[in-house]
Amino acid sequence: MLWNLVVGALRTDSSWAVPSWNELVIYELHVGTFCGQGPGGTLPATLDQCVEKLDHLQLLGVNAIELMPVAEFDGNVDWGYTGAYPYAVEQAYGGPDAFKRFVNSCHLRGIAVLLDVVYNHLGPMDLPLWQFDGWSENGLGGIYFYNDERAATPWAHTRLDYSKDHVRAYLHDNLVFWLDTMHCDGLRVDGASWIRMWGGTLNRSGAVYNPEGETLLQELTASAHSLQAPKLMIAEDLQGNESLTTSLDRGGLGFDAQWDGSFAVRTRRFLQAEDDKRSMTDIMAAVLGDGLGSFSRTVYTESHDEASKLRLPEEISPGDPSSWRARKLSALGTALLMVSPGIPQLFQAQEFLAAATFSAGVAILVLWLLLNAGSFALYQDLISLRRNLRGTSRGLTGKGVHAWINDGDKVLGIHRWDVGGPGDDTLVVFNFRQQALTDYRMRWPAPGLWQLAFNSESPQYSDGTASAFAAKNEFRTDDVSFTSLPRSTIHNYAQSAVIDLPPYACLIYTRPSEGRKLTTSITARTYR
Repeated sequence: MLWNLVVGALRTDSSWAVPSWNELVIYELHVGTFCGQGPGGTLPATLDQCVEKLDHLQLLGVNAIELMPVAEFDGNVDWGYTGAYPYAVEQAYGGPDAFKRFVNSCHLRGIAVLLDVVYNHLGPMDLPLWQFDGWSENGLGGIYFYNDERAATPWAHTRLDYSKDHVRAYLHDNLVFWLDTMHCDGLRVDGASWIRMWGGTLNRSGAVYNPEGETLLQELTASAHSLQAPKLMIAEDLQGNESLTTSLDRGGLGFDAQWDGSFAVRTRRFLQAEDDKRSMTDIMAAVLGDGLGSFSRTVYTESHDEASKLRLPEEISPGDPSSWRARKLSALGTALLMVSPGIPQLFQAQEFLAAATFSAGVAILVLWLLLNAGSFALYQDLISLRRNLRGTSRGLTGKGVHAWINDGDKVLGIHRWDVGGPGDDTLVVFNFRQQALTDYRMRWPAPGLWQLAFNSESPQYSDGTASAFAAKNEFRTDDVSFTSLPRSTIHNYAQSAVIDLPPYACLIYTRPSEGRKLTTSITARTYR
C-alpha cells in the first residue's frame, strides 16, 4: 500500500529518552508563523527555520513541543487542520527530510516532539481518497468516507468511515508512520469527540454515539502503547469525559491525557473579572481538575483556539494589553498553570505576553526582540520549579494536591506533594486582589523551616512595575489558634505562619533540609 512506504530516517537520536509525563512542559507551535520573516518577507516559515529557534525554547525550559498539523494541505498558509495527505509533510514547511532534522534537533536538546493529527475528517480540498475507485453515494466521498449523514462535520462532509477495515488500517499505519518512522514522541488527536460521536452542535449537544469511532480510538492508543519507546497519546475532546483516559483493560479509550478546556475557560473568566466578582470556588475547581486526574489532563490558558480570538493580556485589559493589570494578572495565570496538577502547555509567544491574535498568515518575528523581557524570566523560573530542576519542588511533579480559599480576601492556597518532606512539599499562595495583605496568618502543611522560592513581584519579572513590598525569604511555622479567623481559612493543617502578600501576587514556598543555607538561585533573590 502507498502509505506503508518507509521513508529513510536520518537517525541521530538513538540515545534519546523521552521525559517522564509528570515532568513535561509543552509548547504548542505553528511551523508557518513561529519564526517567519513577517510582512513582505517569507511566509510560511520552514521547519529548518524553526530549528534555529530551538535554543530559545531550551533556554525557556520547555521539554516538549506540540506541532500543529504538518500534513500536506491545499495552499501554503493554513492552520493545518485541512490536511489532505496524512502521510506527507507540507512541502512549504520543507518536506519529510526537514521534519526529521527538526525532530533530531529537538531530541538533541532534550525536547520531545508531539504532533497534532486530524483523523475526524480530511481536507476538504485536493483529496486523493475522494471517490477513490469512482463509487459513491449521495454525491459523497466513496469507499473511504461515510456516504450518509455521518459524513457531516463542522469543517466538511469528509468524515472517514471508521467501520471499514481499510480505513482503520490507513489511520493505524499513519499513527505508526509518525511515531515510529518519523520518531515523534506522541500524538494529539484533534477533535476526538467528532470521531466517537456524529451530528449535534459544536458543543456536542444532540450528538449521536458512534461505536465505530470509539473502537478506532481504542485501536490507535493500543498501537501507540505497543511500540518499543514510550509514546504519549493526548485527546482533544473537550467534553471532560473520564472514559478518554481510562485504561483499555477497564473499558476506556486508553489515552494518557486529554485537553482540559474547562481550565482555560474558568481561568480566563476568573482573571478578567473585577476583584470582588472573582469566584474563588470556581478557580479552585479549575485547579483540582474535576476528577480528571493529576496528570491525565493537559492544562493551558492559551492554545491556538483561544489565541486566534483574544490573547490573555488583551482579554484582561481590552485595548491596553501592556497595562500593569494585564501584566500582573497574566503572570498569575501562568503561575496557576504551572502549579496545578496536569501537564502544563503554553502557546507560542505566550512567554512574551503576546497581545496580537494568532493567524496562520502573520509571523511573530517582532517578538524575538523581547527575549530579555521580564516575562521571559518569570516563565523560566516557573518552568524550572514545575520541572523540579533545582531539586527543591518535587511536589509540583507529584499527584498530591490540596487547595483552599478565603473568598473575602481572594486568597488561594495550594499544597502540592509527591511523598512529602524536605525538597518535596511545595506551598503556593495567591493574592488575587490589588491590595496587599500584611501579617496574613494562614495554615501551613508542615512544621519547620520554609523558604521563598518564587515571588511574582520580583523586580526582575516586572520591568519596572514591581511594588515596594517585602516578602520574607525564610521563616519557621508555629502553632497558633484559629478560632477568631474566618471559617474559609481553616483546614486540616496544625501549623500556621504569618506572611505578607503583595498585590496581584503569587508566592511559592519550599521546604529545605534543616541546616541548609538559603539558596541564592535566581528564584530566591532579595525582593524589594
